[in-house]
Amino acid sequence: MHFVSVCKDGPMRDHDHIREEAHMCESNAYLIKDGEEQPVLESVNFIRPLEDSVILRSLFGEEVTVHARLRELDLTGHKIVLEAT
Repeated sequence: MHFVSVCKDGPMRDHDHIREEAHMCESNAYLIKDGEEQPVLESVNFIRPLEDSVILRSLFGEEVTVHARLRELDLTGHKIVLEAT
């Protein structure tokens, strides 16, 4: 058995044993407003889409509610794009 992670520094493999370590996969969130991407929150590790907004929470516990819809989630690029509603 081997361990594969695609977070942070690209694919990592450990063919000798399974390591018990977490590889963080946080992303930065941006809001498209007036046709431009504006930063909203860094190191996002929690997203909850609601009917007319999105709740974002960072690795550091900061929480933001944005009146927007989720437009794009790029897991390998660590990028969340929201569009204002």
